[in-house]
Amino acid sequence: MLGLDLSLAAAGRLAWWPEGARWAADFANQRYMRRADPIAAAAAFSFTRGSAKWAADRAGVWHEFAPDMPARTNAGISIEPAGANLVPNPGLAGAAVGVHGAGGSLPTGWYHNGPLTTEIMAVTTLLGLPALHVKAHGVAAGAFYELVTMPNTTPLEPSTAYSISLYTAMLTGAAPALELRQAASNDSLIGVNLLVPAANAVPGRSSLSLTTAAGTARARLRLSYALTIGQPYLFEFLVAVPQIELGSKVTSPMLGARAADTLTLQFGDEDQRATLELDNGTQVDLAAPATTLAVPLNLARPVLRRVVATPA
Repeated sequence: MLGLDLSLAAAGRLAWWPEGARWAADFANQRYMRRADPIAAAAAFSFTRGSAKWAADRAGVWHEFAPDMPARTNAGISIEPAGANLVPNPGLAGAAVGVHGAGGSLPTGWYHNGPLTTEIMAVTTLLGLPALHVKAHGVAAGAFYELVTMPNTTPLEPSTAYSISLYTAMLTGAAPALELRQAASNDSLIGVNLLVPAANAVPGRSSLSLTTAAGTARARLRLSYALTIGQPYLFEFLVAVPQIELGSKVTSPMLGARAADTLTLQFGDEDQRATLELDNGTQVDLAAPATTLAVPLNLARPVLRRVVATPA
């Protein structure tokens, strides 16, 4: 009996769920429990999503998940509403290696203005995302250069909330300004908004959220340089997933449209109190009067690390 008691005590100490829990899901480590017994993921929750989706692990590397596949990494499970990237070609279709205009091609709809030669060095990846390796070089015969990641006719509604983002990594030379250029229907300038942080050697995402001006009708999302005429330049960088989306919140990268996630927790008992733990440690308490709970999509952060259900 003494050995049995010690064994039970040790088992209690090794349990990954808190004392009193009737149901628990550790999405970051992909383990699940009901009434102290391990259960399979299919018994712990149900899930649907009508599109592919990207989710990041703890190192910030993005992974793509097929439709109806839970977007689980070691950070947790990503739960988001539907969305769409309004940039027409973030997936880089049409890109070809070489000097632009002499065998090389920018992605369809992308273009450059200015006095530097633009060379596509590779179609590659950045933090797991499809990326373009670009080199701009030469002696400046003009005072401005821009690489635009979308057609300049891409519509943008006036007086509307948008979130804009872009992944970059600098390889050689000074960092460009990362900008959204708002324009009227005739392409006359209305205003230029800077994404932050600026591009630098560390791969990362720059972003901003704004409400467009009353006269805005179209936009450019670009990397731009102010040049000195007669000076030589060499800039080399990676750029990935230019994104413009409706709303005041930047969401996961999208190569097109993203369907809403639907995550339903299967408690098996009524009158539970569910504690949701987000990836930054923030906790959200929800009443669960039924045997199931549909996780809301309006959480402060989209990644859910753990859920514990206890009797109400």
